[in-house]
Amino acid sequence: MKLYTKLTLILIFATSNLFSQKDYRAILEIRGATEEFCISKDSTFWIATKTGDTYFSEGFAKPWKYGTFKTNEYDLVSGRTFERTSFFNRDTGYISGFIQKDGKQDFIYWTNDGGKNWQEVKFGKSSWIDANYIDYDGNAWMSGNSQLIYYSNDFGKTWTSFDKIESTGNMRINTIYFENTKKGIVGDFWNRIYLTEDNCKTWTKIPSPLDQKKYVRTNKNIRPTIYKAQIFGNNIIINQQNLIFWSKLDSIQWNELSDMIDFSYDKSSNKLFAISRDLKVHLLDSSFVSNWTSESNLVSAPISLKTLNGTLYAWHRAELTKVNESEFLYTPMYTLENPIVTPYVTAKATRKTWGG
Repeated sequence: MKLYTKLTLILIFATSNLFSQKDYRAILEIRGATEEFCISKDSTFWIATKTGDTYFSEGFAKPWKYGTFKTNEYDLVSGRTFERTSFFNRDTGYISGFIQKDGKQDFIYWTNDGGKNWQEVKFGKSSWIDANYIDYDGNAWMSGNSQLIYYSNDFGKTWTSFDKIESTGNMRINTIYFENTKKGIVGDFWNRIYLTEDNCKTWTKIPSPLDQKKYVRTNKNIRPTIYKAQIFGNNIIINQQNLIFWSKLDSIQWNELSDMIDFSYDKSSNKLFAISRDLKVHLLDSSFVSNWTSESNLVSAPISLKTLNGTLYAWHRAELTKVNESEFLYTPMYTLENPIVTPYVTAKATRKTWGG
């Protein structure tokens, strides 16, 4: 009896200590809009926003920190409209978007020390960078309102320019993807899709789903934008006006994946992840049939998807989800650099306090 009482007291004391520990983690408040996040091959995470702010984490479920570029609500930052960060590894990466100095937008911010210091690296003619793609071997492609394509094979340190795909007209690339250093695909804001087999030297135009009348453009004021395009084996998968389509490369006939809202292909594992309207995660085979479906749902439609080593990462503004066939993990994006916000209103009862 004495032993039982002693064990009970120890358990009560330990439980009391556990629940009395203060949680110093605050949810990361992200200033400014952005449509992308970045994950390096070393599993470090980065976000850059249109307000000129940067954030990073050393890994999934690790605390987030503020980057060197940081503003507050009283700052009036000009010429630092960041669209994205692109990190090849833990140390080396760059920031692109609308970055301006002395009336020119012909440089990116580049780092090789994990974002502690940033250099201005010129890439070519002034351009607001709309489209960007990197691989983890040091190759990178960018394009923007200059309509040129910029290429680097040394982790973004130096760049060369390729001519416009269309010498005349208003083509402005919105998405760019390369299967390897030669074979790539681009899509623009105005219903155009091009393929290259020689790293941007020559291009072949292919019909879009809209060209093939696979859907009806009901609102002429909304651009028929190609939001995302990727090559998956001998197939292409794209997002046009938030509708998902796929086709064989050697014979372009678009088929709609009507139940899907987003996708991301992982070249390293040859896995194509897709998100269905019920927010389940699927793995699609080469016939674009689901051969695996997650039991759990995502917390919301993701802002952005990335893949690494056979795993899908989904970003939901204040949360991240990590998914593969063996795990489905969710974590809020918290920081130790801010205090937890005190509730504006509290209501106190005999044993509990509520804040709202």
